[in-house]
Amino acid sequence: MCGEISVKMMQCLIFLFIAGVSQLNGLPYAEKTADYYNDEYNYSSDDYMNGDGDDNINSYAGEKEKVIHRTPQMQSKNSDELINEGDIIKLPCVVDNLDGFVIMWWKGDMQIAMNNKLMKRDNRRMKLEVEKNRNTLIISNAEPADAGNYVCKISANKPVEVKHRVQIRVAPAVQSDPANGQLIVMEGETASLGCNLIRGSPAPDIKWRRKERRFPDGKEEMTGSRITFAKVTRHHSGIYNCSADNGFSRTLQPTATKLITLEVHHKPQIDVEETFIHTKEDDVGTEIVCIVHASPHADVKWLKNGRDLDQMDEKFGIVSKIRNRHTLELPTDLLKESKFGVYTCNATNIYGSAAKMVEVSGKAGSPNFKSTEEGTEEKTYSLEWVVESQTPIISFRLEYREDDGDRSYLQSRRPKSYYGYTTEPELSNSIEDTNEVRDKRDNIIWIVVEDVGKPISNGDNMYGGRYTFTGLKRMTNYVVSVTSENQYGFSRPSNSSYLHFGTKGAAPLTAPGGASSFRNEGILKFVTMIISIISISVYSQFFHLAFNSISFLPCL
Repeated sequence: MCGEISVKMMQCLIFLFIAGVSQLNGLPYAEKTADYYNDEYNYSSDDYMNGDGDDNINSYAGEKEKVIHRTPQMQSKNSDELINEGDIIKLPCVVDNLDGFVIMWWKGDMQIAMNNKLMKRDNRRMKLEVEKNRNTLIISNAEPADAGNYVCKISANKPVEVKHRVQIRVAPAVQSDPANGQLIVMEGETASLGCNLIRGSPAPDIKWRRKERRFPDGKEEMTGSRITFAKVTRHHSGIYNCSADNGFSRTLQPTATKLITLEVHHKPQIDVEETFIHTKEDDVGTEIVCIVHASPHADVKWLKNGRDLDQMDEKFGIVSKIRNRHTLELPTDLLKESKFGVYTCNATNIYGSAAKMVEVSGKAGSPNFKSTEEGTEEKTYSLEWVVESQTPIISFRLEYREDDGDRSYLQSRRPKSYYGYTTEPELSNSIEDTNEVRDKRDNIIWIVVEDVGKPISNGDNMYGGRYTFTGLKRMTNYVVSVTSENQYGFSRPSNSSYLHFGTKGAAPLTAPGGASSFRNEGILKFVTMIISIISISVYSQFFHLAFNSISFLPCL
């Protein structure tokens, strides 16, 4: 303790002495004592040409001796230095002409160097590089504690200094939340992922990206230390990457990035590529594909017409799986029965099950209507369509009637009438029930058109048909169904087998709601307005009577 006080006292005395000499004599600090007066030195003839003091003494009479020492000018500029942790700090202090003046370094209010000497010699990371008119302070292996304001000063009356503000950039490090990098939530719950900053200066930007895909809302990137998803679905499952960057290096440090796997548990959900596969009995390339989304993974079974294919004795096909893509191949040479039928892809996990049906048939597909729904004639309408069939179309059959707004016949259908099977009892109504039994029960008559005309082959297994309806009612809506016949029989009606059209001027029907529904949107608006006016009138009469009743009450 006493030693430190003595050193500081000596520093102060030296500084006061230099300042005093500069103030009184206008001289810089001299480093060699020999430059000053020495009593033992014989200088009697040094200032005279002949060495004789009397010879030339009069030649300088009347002249005043002038000694000029110019204050150095600082060449270095003030700077802000951002140094990575572990790098080298170099702070220059350059003047035009030091001329014996002294350079001093300060950090904050503490002096750290004077001329070419460090005040603390135990700091091995700090050193001075001294050259002519230049002094450079060097600090190796920079640490956060090295940050601060450094000032280089010159020992002159007039302040001459340069300032360097040093900031140490610390590589960021983050910790994932959850710490194990795994988060499991149920579908519909809230999921929150965190990326907590452990260290890093200046404060880094934290960004989130999703591995190999975008965020569910389509964004490529999100920012912030935490991201939260409300009511998650299976589409939120995936690997999320959080990274912290403050520019420490071009390549992020391993500690600056973390991965979090979000797993959303849910019951199975199934997508099928096709619900109706057109093929021929001898086609060798038939396959059924279903995509199963489930977490945890689901057990998948295949059924044909309600029978579990795993329990069938005969060979039924080849089952394969690639990730969540399940495929059932139906090679003709291996099958011992017809490939035609309704196949079910059934998936089950601990949260439930799901099933999707695919019909494999040689019958023609559903028609693709080319005609518009709005007719241009008052009593006629031209209908045009195309269908796909692996074998030639023999004939078309049309059924039509006036459209009463009822859409119950468009409910989901299952081909029970063909194979005597459906996996969902609540949807067990057969085609015959929805089209024939229901129509008879409701006293609805469909007009059948047998002679539609010869099918037209368009190539690529596509066949077209045309028919013109005559004798239709003016401004009336109709519904028509088209089925196609090939060597395997007539096609099965589906929702896409129906077209709703109207003759010229027919008001478009509103959303399905039965025969009693309003069919014209304009009429609905008009009726709504009338009801509103009547309601306002009734309420006005009520308030009028109530006010009159109150006016007859005796005053209290």
